[in-house]
Amino acid sequence: MPGLSADARHHSALLRLIWRRALVITPAEQRKSALGISI
Repeated sequence: MPGLSADARHHSALLRLIWRRALVITPAEQRKSALGISI
């Protein structure tokens, strides 16, 4: 199903962009706690 794979690629690209912005904006301490909570 090419539609699903294309959608998954788009979704992961969006997540990467969001995470990059979050890692840049938040200080190291908040970054650590955010990663600890999400994992």
